[in-house]
Amino acid sequence: MVLNKRIKILHIIESIARGGAEYNLLNVLKCIDKDIFYNKILYLYKKDDLSEDFKNAGIDVECIGMKDVYDFKKGLSSIMKNIRRHNYDMIHTQLFGSNIYGRTAAFFTHKPVITTLQNPDYTFEGNLFRKILDKITAFIANTKFIAVSEFVKESFVNKLSLHPENIEIINNSLDLEKFRSVDEDVKGIKKNMLGLRQYILTIGRLHPQKGHIYLIKAFKRLTEKINDIDLVFIGEGLLKDSLISLVKELGIENRVHFLGIIKDVLPYLKRASIFAFPSLYEGLPLALLEAMAAGVPCVASDIAPIKEIKQNTTAIFLVKPGDISSLEKALFNLLNNEGLRKEMTQAAFKIVSERFDARKNSAKLEAYFTRVVDKT
Repeated sequence: MVLNKRIKILHIIESIARGGAEYNLLNVLKCIDKDIFYNKILYLYKKDDLSEDFKNAGIDVECIGMKDVYDFKKGLSSIMKNIRRHNYDMIHTQLFGSNIYGRTAAFFTHKPVITTLQNPDYTFEGNLFRKILDKITAFIANTKFIAVSEFVKESFVNKLSLHPENIEIINNSLDLEKFRSVDEDVKGIKKNMLGLRQYILTIGRLHPQKGHIYLIKAFKRLTEKINDIDLVFIGEGLLKDSLISLVKELGIENRVHFLGIIKDVLPYLKRASIFAFPSLYEGLPLALLEAMAAGVPCVASDIAPIKEIKQNTTAIFLVKPGDISSLEKALFNLLNNEGLRKEMTQAAFKIVSERFDARKNSAKLEAYFTRVVDKT
């Protein structure tokens, strides 16, 4: 282990907006031993919703201010200058743009680099140029990798030909103390939520990957059986207008609510009757883990990373991805079975506290970082 000085790590990420990768990084860095590690966040684009959260956790942040992913000169030169100025022991990257720039800068400054693989990028989306660039930079620059799930690891082994022995699995993590401290009377909830009946909640980007169109259609069928139920969306994205149009077309605009981006989602989780997560594919969904930690019964797609979370338990009600009928039936059955809801939430919290606690997973990250630095 490196002695007599802190290990200095530069974490490069596209932004510190409110997203799964960004929250996961915040959660684990808050728990890492600051007497041993110095961590700095360098982010590419001016999306900094979580800037104060990182600073309050004692983590330095700096924005490069790139216009877009093609702002090559500014991106590469800024990262290389930062590395040379502070002489970091290691570079840690995640998400495509920051992977490419961070790996390239690490290669030219002769620094070890670890990339966290968040999503099965090439299993469901095919961009050949992006794949080639990702593969080349990974092979010439990367020392090691972290995958957030077994499924993500297998995806990159199969699609990018990465060596499995170079990939460590460290799951996405939650700050469980935050969930324990949420006020049960949810005083922080928005005024426009106070008049709602019981509601089904979903959180995430409004993107085709998330399967929201199937949830809306399943909810339409559900309203024909249950009168006092609403559907709430938290998040923004490119599908917002088309989803709103679909809601109007189905005549359920008074029952479906799009709240946009919410800084603190925990009060909304605490009031929800069910959390629905109909994604078609994922890496390891932090939003689902948050719902489980908040004590909300969860209905989610029967896909590999969610099965990894659930394992052989009753923690999550799984349904076939894109199956509107199965999703509606699952929502209906769960709303009408209090005993099952209680059993599920107890099993769910046990899972997140045992396997997805940031305090536990940060220790794994510390050990992995130290091993990589020691070998260079």
